[in-house]
Amino acid sequence: MPSDTPRPSEQRAKRLLWFVFLYVASLAVFAALVYGLRGIVPR
Repeated sequence: MPSDTPRPSEQRAKRLLWFVFLYVASLAVFAALVYGLRGIVPR
């Protein structure tokens, strides 16, 4: 960890990237769950 604090723009970009990563990960988990339930329950 560098001793100097990151610039506000970098911190904001990193936070935005983290939120985007969490959003995409949750979408992937939800899609996998729906796909798995569709595979388990035949319609």
